[in-house]
Amino acid sequence: MSYKGGILLDAGTNELEVVVFQLNTPGSAHRDQMGFYGINVAKVKEIVMVPEILSMPMTHEAVAGAINLRGQVITLINLGQWLGLPSQVTKKSRVIVTEFNGVVNGFIVDAITRIHRISWEQVVPPPSDAALSLGDSLTSVVKIDDRILLMLDFEAIIADINPGIRMKGAEASAASEHARGDKHVWIVEDSGAIRRILVGTLSDAGYRIQAAENGEVALAMLEEAERAGTLPDLLVSDIEMPKMDGLHLLARIKSSAGMKDLPVVMFSSLGNDANRDKALKLGALDLIRKPDLPQLVSMADRILFPTV
Repeated sequence: MSYKGGILLDAGTNELEVVVFQLNTPGSAHRDQMGFYGINVAKVKEIVMVPEILSMPMTHEAVAGAINLRGQVITLINLGQWLGLPSQVTKKSRVIVTEFNGVVNGFIVDAITRIHRISWEQVVPPPSDAALSLGDSLTSVVKIDDRILLMLDFEAIIADINPGIRMKGAEASAASEHARGDKHVWIVEDSGAIRRILVGTLSDAGYRIQAAENGEVALAMLEEAERAGTLPDLLVSDIEMPKMDGLHLLARIKSSAGMKDLPVVMFSSLGNDANRDKALKLGALDLIRKPDLPQLVSMADRILFPTV
């Protein structure tokens, strides 16, 4: 079952498709007591039955091993175990094979329910108690029918399991920190963990930073700044975000007479060539794939200091 391409083919529609899957919760003996979770189809390469698992020594405790998928050996993560939930591989168990940030991984889940096409307006930030229990691994929640889906931050999960691929700070480039201090860069990113890294990295480089947690909040901030004549010098936006995704935000900016000249760069784990083309057609200057922070700072310097 292949899901390559996904809803992002319809760039700027503020829609997505979600694969709904289930994980056991403590004491959940019946299907209705299982927890429901979601992942953006754009991150899903395919869904397969659990194949033979190859052992991998010296790995994170949530790593079940590796699988050979048509000649490609990929790391297999027991998602329930990573979340601290009871987990047992059964005939209903499935592997969600993901591809983002240029890396392929497999996640064992207890069952796959279905795929829903929804609007990002249905996706909202999580309540504080849910965010507290799952830390930075929960980005949003969505109500579908009579169920609440928890949208996990798979990028944060991979970074926790494999610290070697965490986003790292940028090296110095041609622009001086003093010159950067005159430039305002706004960050739009729903993941709290990644937002802190982006803000910290660009602040350390000398830029003046303001951040928003999704496209809807960012658009309201931009409209207020436009009225006040204080638009930023550069906007850096994620694509996947609750309430309003980055491509829809980009489309709204470029359709506004007062904001259409604002330079926008997309910074996303969905940084493949197809999505980059969509972003460019909507008016973005470029799309940088996470976790390439050095390239992000260098690009900001090239945009804001073209003669350096």
